[in-house]
Amino acid sequence: LLGSTNLMWNICIECLASPNSSCLDLSNYTTAYIDSAGQDHVNFPVGSTIVGNGSIEIKKIDLITQWMGLQGDTALFYIGNTELDVSGYNCSNKRLTFMNSYTEQMIIDGDTVYSFNSPGSFYQGNGFTVLFDGTGLGSGEFIIEGDFDVVRLLGSTNLMWNICIECIAVASVDDDLTQETNVELLLYPNPTTGRFTLDLPEKMKTEIQIYNAQGMLIHSEHIDSDQYQYDLTSQPKGIYFINILSEQGWHQSKKVMKQ
Repeated sequence: LLGSTNLMWNICIECLASPNSSCLDLSNYTTAYIDSAGQDHVNFPVGSTIVGNGSIEIKKIDLITQWMGLQGDTALFYIGNTELDVSGYNCSNKRLTFMNSYTEQMIIDGDTVYSFNSPGSFYQGNGFTVLFDGTGLGSGEFIIEGDFDVVRLLGSTNLMWNICIECIAVASVDDDLTQETNVELLLYPNPTTGRFTLDLPEKMKTEIQIYNAQGMLIHSEHIDSDQYQYDLTSQPKGIYFINILSEQGWHQSKKVMKQ
């Protein structure tokens, strides 16, 4: 920086890629290999991996799917059914993202997310959530977060690309604030497009902490009220954790999805 009088502030740096992230690299595969593996049911029986890197495995789940190969060395092209197996990824709270061209049905760990209709923008499963940004029968980006192992995709002609997985942190409160309570706390609407409301059982002095899915504290304030409101409009889509720390020594954590 060369010059005369100057002011600099808010100077920050960050790593754009998560150090725990892993993306499926298709550069080591060829269309000829994928086609042969799809037709070879002796060396590649049902349940075997067609392509994978240890963290993400794309598996053969039947004998009728046609494995067409690669398109542009980045997208996997097939006609039929497959599954993304991430059970080997050593993380209980993970985020799987991928781009998809067409899928008629999605099943995650036996839970049908959608079937023969356009997927909703948000789905709450047992221990996981699904965000969908796209149109039609699964044409767009999927973001699956939480504790899950297998994403089964059933349908017709399909392309998948930009398949990545990472471990995401869950926000936690201070170690000395470990007492929880059965006090009923109501958070709504959930999911939300921005503003949400938290109802407390009575007026009380409380600290509210809001964390994103990476465990970063994005807001904290003290209130003395029976209700709290916050607007996530400026924040990206995803899961946020609301820690409620009461002056009486108990805490609870709520989860809200920003669409």
